[in-house]
Amino acid sequence: MIYAKYTLDDVEKRALLGVAESGFSVSTLADFKQWISGPVKAYFPHERMVCAIGQLFGEQIRIQHLLGVNCPDACIERFDRITNCRERSIVQRWLTQYRAQIINSADMQKCLSPQERENALAAGVSNLAAFGCLDLGGQGGSYFSFGQMPEQLTARHAFKLELLMPYLHLTLSRVVHQGGAGLREDAHRVQALTRREQEILALMSTGMSNRAIAEKLSRSELTVQNHVHAIFKKLGVRNRVAAVANYRGHVPSVAGSRGT
Repeated sequence: MIYAKYTLDDVEKRALLGVAESGFSVSTLADFKQWISGPVKAYFPHERMVCAIGQLFGEQIRIQHLLGVNCPDACIERFDRITNCRERSIVQRWLTQYRAQIINSADMQKCLSPQERENALAAGVSNLAAFGCLDLGGQGGSYFSFGQMPEQLTARHAFKLELLMPYLHLTLSRVVHQGGAGLREDAHRVQALTRREQEILALMSTGMSNRAIAEKLSRSELTVQNHVHAIFKKLGVRNRVAAVANYRGHVPSVAGSRGT
């Protein structure tokens, strides 16, 4: 076995048991963040964490829920909700090898894609450790990325992360399925749009250009463009494709949101 030579010492065993036992009481987003910052950090020291639940469609990744712990909001907003595995080197290696990925700061240039390096820089992280868990069909699952690890990473860190992963996956899945008191961030982002922004997003979903939308709404193209930029920022996306996919996934929830 790849990790046959590694074992947990008594302190690590107690810490992992603490993760398992405390995880049963986690039911809300606030609980989850405290759990990550407490028992999980005691077992697997880190400063920042980003996790996601999503689906795989061929090489396309569609993130349904995205959450950061001790990460700047600007960092979370940089993540495209729809992306390609080829643009995510760490994710691609995880899916190919199904092993925890560890990247020390000295290796980030060669081991990360340009987009990953940009996100890491925005988050202010160096050493990275990442792993995920796929469902039985292999088309969905969760993914966790830990940053600012306090020491040089080795294969033993990968070993510890793989032992931790089942507890991370089960706990996050339970919080999401129970409503998560805020984990349904994509739906909340759509609800945060003004009525005018919702209207423009709906027209975008039909394939209309900014100029066509401006003509239909009797507004200037610059005004529409400003609304589109505001939509991207609120939804945490970078392009029209991702914005439309987000909207289509949460259309029923936009009724009753804020007015202009």
